[in-house]
Amino acid sequence: MKKISVIFLLILVSWTTAYAQVCRRETLPESTPNGRYTLDNTTAIDNYTHLEWQRCPWGQTVGTNPDNVAICVGPALIGDWGATLRAANNFADTTKAAGQQGGWRLPNVKELISIIDVQCFAPPFNQKIFPSAWTGPIDTDNPANNPVAFWASTPTLAFVGSVSEKSLPEPMAWGMFTYDGSTLRFTRNQTLFAIFVRNAP
Repeated sequence: MKKISVIFLLILVSWTTAYAQVCRRETLPESTPNGRYTLDNTTAIDNYTHLEWQRCPWGQTVGTNPDNVAICVGPALIGDWGATLRAANNFADTTKAAGQQGGWRLPNVKELISIIDVQCFAPPFNQKIFPSAWTGPIDTDNPANNPVAFWASTPTLAFVGSVSEKSLPEPMAWGMFTYDGSTLRFTRNQTLFAIFVRNAP
């Protein structure tokens, strides 16, 4: 039996704000108001979905700026789909070993969509709850080229390229763009960001 070695490359990325957040507060209702969440320093419990979220992406921690406003500190990590699934499991094991509640995982695509603030884009999140600069330009002609997206745990299949009678669907997974909250299927070897979630205690 041949042994197949797979190497996952994780890239350190420092996120910068490419756009100022735009919110249409006069025309759309707020979908993720502050009162919907119970915050501590590093996590946010959504009292509507009963999910507990890390407030910052994988690799970052919550800090404050000179004005005492919450920000995400440090480089965010990116990885392919399998690497981010394992990273969530490792984070769960680490927190449990430290005597804290474990259970952290990669969210499914419906869970990811639940934290979108429909009023806003660039990024489409309530930044008092999720303070990172989750944004980036969108290549509308080739949206899969945009790296600024979060992996979801939701797998899928799709035909890529020319399709013939002998074509087989390629394993893919869902992700969500952090510019406008739109979702797309990505090949599983693409490298995206991640945020972790667990069921609230």
